[in-house]
Amino acid sequence: MRPERDEAEADHNQGGAKDQDVAQTRASLASAGLFRVDFDMVANFMGGHGCLLLAGGSQCGGAVIKDAMIVILWAFTLFHVVVGLASLSTAVRLLTPVERALWRSRSALLVAEFLCWIYPVAAFVSVKSAWDAFHAHQPHAVPLLFIPIVWLLLMGLLFAIVDFAEDGILGNARLRQ
Repeated sequence: MRPERDEAEADHNQGGAKDQDVAQTRASLASAGLFRVDFDMVANFMGGHGCLLLAGGSQCGGAVIKDAMIVILWAFTLFHVVVGLASLSTAVRLLTPVERALWRSRSALLVAEFLCWIYPVAAFVSVKSAWDAFHAHQPHAVPLLFIPIVWLLLMGLLFAIVDFAEDGILGNARLRQ
């Protein structure tokens, strides 16, 4: 029974030695000022929040990374505002009798209207959710911003399929002015 206990103590001592080695390596890197990153900082960075100073006063330019994330969020927000306003103006224009008379394909018109009315709503919801996720330190802020762009791509593909299915020619759903 004694040899088993000695083996367990040896394993425990080796684990303690490994922990000391890790601590020494971190301390030497931190004292050199070359590499001051801990695991909490990596998790926060991957979550889109920069390197928040959560443990041990570590630094890695967290303010700069957080500011970059804010710039990315504002860029996508402004993009979605501009495209959403353009989409709304197109949706309103599609309601006029003059514009409706130009469409050869009623199903393509329906797909275009669906795209133009839904995009601003999807953009608003995704931007609001992305900012909320960013402020709550959740890791899915940026992917939320791509949802309306994916909506545009899917509806564009559906529009092309409907347009081609109507007459076998792409780009023939609407008359030229």
